[in-house]
Amino acid sequence: MKLTKETLKRIIKEELEATLGEMKIKPSIPDLPAGMEDDFLGKIDTLARNRDFRHDADSLAHSFEYPEDRSYSADLEDYETSPYTLDMTDFDAEVFKLRRSGLSDMEIAKTIAAKTGLDWDELMYDIMMVK
Repeated sequence: MKLTKETLKRIIKEELEATLGEMKIKPSIPDLPAGMEDDFLGKIDTLARNRDFRHDADSLAHSFEYPEDRSYSADLEDYETSPYTLDMTDFDAEVFKLRRSGLSDMEIAKTIAAKTGLDWDELMYDIMMVK
């Protein structure tokens, strides 16, 4: 059986979308103090991983503009237990991989946004910055 170029592209796109459907991006907290982001995030993550302090972690995350309708500790647990995760430190590599699969930058942004709940406009800007 011969595959046409279009059929192969369609199959790759379907498989990629299925994989991205299971992919999670590590939750981030928007307004952490400049220069201390890693320290603050590490401490909040430690609280979030301890069942006794999850409420404290969520309160701290909300005080730094994490969406009020979401639980940071639940989102972190969901990310850490997912078989497919995307740490933003690997974002460039992931964008390169998705571009090689044939998706446009807008398709990449919308696909990741649909699966993670992130704003696709912001993702689009980040994707465009990847050279």
